[in-house]
Amino acid sequence: MAKKLLLTARDYSSGLNAFALVQSSLIREFFDIKVILGYPANELFRKMLCQDDSDIFSEYLEHFEYVKGYKAPLANSIKKIQKLVSNEAPDILITGISGAGIGVDEVAIKVCKGLIPVISYQDYWGYINKNLGCVPDKVLLMDNFAKSITDKNYPHLPSEIVGSLKYDFYLNHVADNLLKKLRRNHSTPDKYWVFVGQPISFIDDYIATIELVIKHAKYSNLPCYYLPHPSVNLYDVRKYLPPSFLLLDEQEIPKEILLLRADKIFTCFSTYVTDLLIMKQLFSLKKPDIAMINISNKIQDYQVSVAGTLSEMPIPEDLVCNVRTEKEIISFLERKSNINASMKFDSALANINTVLHRELMAFA
Repeated sequence: MAKKLLLTARDYSSGLNAFALVQSSLIREFFDIKVILGYPANELFRKMLCQDDSDIFSEYLEHFEYVKGYKAPLANSIKKIQKLVSNEAPDILITGISGAGIGVDEVAIKVCKGLIPVISYQDYWGYINKNLGCVPDKVLLMDNFAKSITDKNYPHLPSEIVGSLKYDFYLNHVADNLLKKLRRNHSTPDKYWVFVGQPISFIDDYIATIELVIKHAKYSNLPCYYLPHPSVNLYDVRKYLPPSFLLLDEQEIPKEILLLRADKIFTCFSTYVTDLLIMKQLFSLKKPDIAMINISNKIQDYQVSVAGTLSEMPIPEDLVCNVRTEKEIISFLERKSNINASMKFDSALANINTVLHRELMAFA
């Protein structure tokens, strides 16, 4: 009899990882999968479900649950997860690791800890959400750097490198369709920039940062698009976005197409840069050139407080340029993309399947 695997995800990146697991024939061969999602991971699943006309989702659609996370009363969220866990009786849990606040991942760990093996998949180097005072029994990691910093910060927390579920997501569920879209004649400008947004408009320096980018876009006489963070609605974005920015309309241009055809991309600590690097690896693309703007101490301090001890992402400078002064923006604009630069991503699915079986045997 197949074992029952419970998956949870709240953040958008965690949703990508969960989707890769849910769709994996290797994982589905041995496990009945149930899913509990928070926002915005649930919106990602809805979007992907609409694009897939297979029957692969019929087994768990009835278990597609929306938990509002830290915006809902915590006690109600705990009761809801307790009821779902009691009804479904999972044998093992894999959660995402959410960003700021408390949501479905943290609640699921609290409810399931000690009852079944509890595993979390980490997709930001060294970060563990401890906002409910609980940590998983084991954390699965992307790479060696994640291992070194996680072991340093949490020496008593078992961890294991498995690879990149984001890579599995893009390879198995995006690449073929995206390649067809890249070959189509979408109406994008010949040359333009994109700013990938973050949900940190409450930090004054964030507005100053995006204004700095649009200032240089005007100097260069180039259009600049703004891609809002998935957790921020467009109404709120329009309140603070400088009018010179163009807001992305995915009805006209798919998000991935706009980004991959861009000349330059700017952001403040967005993990979406790893998505872009994966897509560049899959399609052997020279562009876009990416800059992480680290000028503001306030933004850096917030990043460190939310995501652990990292003030900069551990990505080679020739792949993602860390801009620390306005003068360095000019240097970034003048540099050419390095076609030979690469950051290798590996599949995680086979390794995770091995971990699941091993943890179940150890828990028995």
